[in-house]
Amino acid sequence: MSFDVKWEEKVYKKKKQINNYPFDWVVSSVSKYISKNKKNVAVELGCGTGNNLEFLSSYGYSKIIGVDGSKSAIQYSKKKLKKNKKIILIQADFSHTFFENVDLFLDRGSVTHNSKKNIKKIFKNILSQLNSGGFFMSSLFSQKHDGFKDKKGKNFFAKELKIKNGVVASFFVEEEIRSLFEEFNIISLTEVINHDKITNKRTSMWNIVCKKN
Repeated sequence: MSFDVKWEEKVYKKKKQINNYPFDWVVSSVSKYISKNKKNVAVELGCGTGNNLEFLSSYGYSKIIGVDGSKSAIQYSKKKLKKNKKIILIQADFSHTFFENVDLFLDRGSVTHNSKKNIKKIFKNILSQLNSGGFFMSSLFSQKHDGFKDKKGKNFFAKELKIKNGVVASFFVEEEIRSLFEEFNIISLTEVINHDKITNKRTSMWNIVCKKN
């Protein structure tokens, strides 16, 4: 099992991180690289409260599957998206799910909350389930993120999330990212660093857009 139950108990169950709008990187990347096709199927791993799913639906996907290990997040999403018949919501550990004929796998900062060993397994599963020419978009923590210093034992983000022992997370340098995606065709690889000069808070993510050959 790779889903950290603290996301249910300490975050979503307490109605934290309730996002209602799609992430700008998701919108810009899908719009830039993917042509609209009403037959396409998309899967978001770690869909949280479903903010990206609505965008994928509006973009034209015929079937959108959102998977999250949090019962509370899925319940919230089902209530919010109940009128949208194209969206299927599944409460499950996405490291153990299997889908067929997927045209897009989306991971916006969810897979990175696993051990590096599990992430490699998840990526192999994604590759096997993705159609030829299908896209995989992933956002993973860079070691330049402040969270890399917020370590508690083997876990991270104890202070930021106010969770006693933190949560599982993995942070990467460029060499590791390239190795991780070596079986995919990388189209775009960007290290995004945001440094708030007022709070002095720094976040940093690797944003990757790739295809299956």
